[in-house]
Amino acid sequence: MVSKKITALTGSGQTHPEISQNDISGNNFAVQIPVAMSNIGGKEIQSVSGRKLHTFLAIGRDFTNWIKGRIQQYGFVEGLDYVIVENLTSPKRASAKSRQQMEHDYLITIDMAKELAMVERNEKGREVRRYFINCERQSKTAANIPDTLPEALRLAADLAEKARELESRLVAVAPKVDFADRVADISKGISIPNYAKAVGLGPIKLFEWMRQKGILINGGQRHNLPMQRYIDSGYFAVRQGTYETNGEIRASFTTMLTGKGEQWLTQKLIAGGVLPEVLNADTK
Repeated sequence: MVSKKITALTGSGQTHPEISQNDISGNNFAVQIPVAMSNIGGKEIQSVSGRKLHTFLAIGRDFTNWIKGRIQQYGFVEGLDYVIVENLTSPKRASAKSRQQMEHDYLITIDMAKELAMVERNEKGREVRRYFINCERQSKTAANIPDTLPEALRLAADLAEKARELESRLVAVAPKVDFADRVADISKGISIPNYAKAVGLGPIKLFEWMRQKGILINGGQRHNLPMQRYIDSGYFAVRQGTYETNGEIRASFTTMLTGKGEQWLTQKLIAGGVLPEVLNADTK
């Protein structure tokens, strides 16, 4: 286990941003558990003293056994989640040991601190976890504010570029999102067999005709599912379900006609001579 020696918790000396809610339920967190920037794993990140957190949480066992136990239990990694440091302790009053001594502490990341607070499952843990989250939010906000005009211009350019990238990605995934919405919407439409029955056709004949006209896919895993362009046009939806075969759960897909699709398909069938013209577009 690698340790490094420093004489103050603040690490690089940069303390946390001013907390807008210094006092939560009567506990001044910024004083009791100050958040500072420390070098952990080669990065300057927000950290807190494990000892101060242990004191605040009022843990029923000594600090060393508690922190080592939590590290082992939850798989925290030295150099990634924490570093071990040595601090000079203040002389204790009315004690024979009146001189300063070296004391080991653990500088832990905010993420580790939040997890340690959460697993205590008490009100103090929940309160201090909210404090850590607030520190993170304020730090991110402060980091995003440019100090100079060139930095502001660079930030504006970066944001504009990200907006263009996001717009391009939204355009690219729009058909997939639309298809997913249609698959999920199982309350709309009528199945092809039920539609065939309503208009007086045999379902096998109707499926065959729709495949011949290129409306449904012919063969493969998507056999009898609608072509994507007809889904995009709003004529069809796809209902997804599951079935079991040989002890294996598989997905099933059922083609559904939307209200718009019923009108469209009826017109196609009439135009193709499959249905008599007496049937209108509102046939159910």
